[in-house]
Amino acid sequence: MIGKFMSPTQLEFRRFQAAEFAGFTEPGYGKVAVGFLVLPYGATRSLLCTETRTATTDPVSARRFRRYWAVIGPFAGYIMRHWLTLAKQHAEHRS
Repeated sequence: MIGKFMSPTQLEFRRFQAAEFAGFTEPGYGKVAVGFLVLPYGATRSLLCTETRTATTDPVSARRFRRYWAVIGPFAGYIMRHWLTLAKQHAEHRS
């Protein structure tokens, strides 16, 4: 994801091709990459892991993101656990 998401009043996401992500440097933006890994866990179960990385494109955006994260950060774990719960429910429903 590439966007301006550093405050409740500033929410804008930008369309891009995957090859553009790493080199995107336009000031005022944040970049977020989320990865999922599924590992076997016994004969009939799986373990789903997730990792999220963020980067900003300039010092002003970095300061804004730090302030944003101070408020949102404590809830990030809840959001990710909710995503994982939804993934579990979806996987169990499909099997």
